[in-house]
Amino acid sequence: MCKNHARFTSRGMAPLSPPSSVLVILCMALFSMIARPAEGLEVPFTAGTLKKAEELFMKGNTYLQEQDFGNAVVSYREALDANPKHADAWTNLGNAMSQAIPYSENQKKGLFNEAVKAYNAAIELNSEHCEAYFNLGVLYHTHNRLDMSIPNYEKAITIDPNHYDAISNLGSAKHKKGDLDGAVDLYQRSIEMIESGGAIMADKPGTLSMLHYLLGQALSSLPPSRCIGSPCPERAAQQFRTALRHNPENEEAKHALSALISDPKTTSASA
Repeated sequence: MCKNHARFTSRGMAPLSPPSSVLVILCMALFSMIARPAEGLEVPFTAGTLKKAEELFMKGNTYLQEQDFGNAVVSYREALDANPKHADAWTNLGNAMSQAIPYSENQKKGLFNEAVKAYNAAIELNSEHCEAYFNLGVLYHTHNRLDMSIPNYEKAITIDPNHYDAISNLGSAKHKKGDLDGAVDLYQRSIEMIESGGAIMADKPGTLSMLHYLLGQALSSLPPSRCIGSPCPERAAQQFRTALRHNPENEEAKHALSALISDPKTTSASA
C-alpha cells in the first residue's frame, strides 16, 4: 500500500496567493536546481547526513502544507543534497513545483518540466512508488495531457488497488477522453470504496454527491440501449437524484437533472 506523503490531488487545492518574497525564493530555487536521478551520484552517507536529510524533508513537508512553495522547494533540494536517494523528497519536490504553477505566470513551463523530472527521479529510485506515479498523473491531468496522465494513474492503481484518488481521477481522465464505459466503471468503483469504508474523507456526503453527479453525466452520454436493466437516461436521472440526496445544494446535479427530464422547475431529488 502507498504511503501518503503530502498527497496532491487536483481538487484538493485551496487557492492562496503566496507573498512576493516566496515567489522570488521559488524562482531562485528553480534556476539553481537541476532535477537529476540518483544514478552516478557519489554522496557519502552517514547517520548524520541521513538524519539531516530527513529533518529537511519534514521541514519541506511543513512548508508544503502551508502552501509556502518556495521554501518547500528549497528544503527538499537541501534534503536531496544530503541524500539524493530520498525518493519521497523527490516526489514532494515535484508536488511543491506542481502546486506553485498557478502562481508563477512567468515560470509555468520551467516548473512543469522540473516537476516531471522530480517525479521521474523518484520512480527511477523506486519503481513501486505509487505516489510518484499518482502525482505525475495529476500533473499531466491538470494540464490536459490525458494520454500521459492515464498510464500513470493505472500504474499507481496496479501498485495499490485501493488508491481511491487514483481510481477517481482515472475515471475523470477517461471521461474527458470519451471512454464513457471506463469512466462509469471507475466512478462506480470509487462510490463503492467510500460506501464500504475503504476510502476515508472529511466531506463524505459532498464527495459522494460529486461522484454520483459525474456517474450520471457519463451515463447520460451513453446510447440509451447500452445500459442493462433500464435505459441509460433513466439510470442517469437516478444518479443525479442520488447526488442531490447526498447534497441538496449540488447545483450541477440540479441543472443536469432538469435538463434530462426537460423540467426547469426540478430542484430536488423528489422530482
